[in-house]
Amino acid sequence: MTDNQWQVIEGLIPVLKPLYMATRVMCSEEYPTLSGACPIIFSIIYHHMKADNSDIPAVRKFKSFLIDDVKERFGLTDDRLDETCRGLLMCATFLDPRYRSLPFLSVEKTADCCRKC
Repeated sequence: MTDNQWQVIEGLIPVLKPLYMATRVMCSEEYPTLSGACPIIFSIIYHHMKADNSDIPAVRKFKSFLIDDVKERFGLTDDRLDETCRGLLMCATFLDPRYRSLPFLSVEKTADCCRKC
């Protein structure tokens, strides 16, 4: 393998680790997980996959692709956010005391989701 390929692999490790942890949490049989889905998804999109200046172009491109794919899968695109806020995932999250204030959303989106749920 070339040095560039090793750099890509080393750059992807911190990107893949949160995905691995999210998968482990969501596949757990010990705790109810439906209400935790939205906080995990939003954490992945807006915290763990944020572009970093130290990212090499291949890692930055992978993060961008991953964010777009997750947003599309879970209906987090701007044109479908209204539908997502009324969805089962968001309502389960809102009803869970741990996430009741929806701290992972902006103030405007929180108010919007609370009205629709």
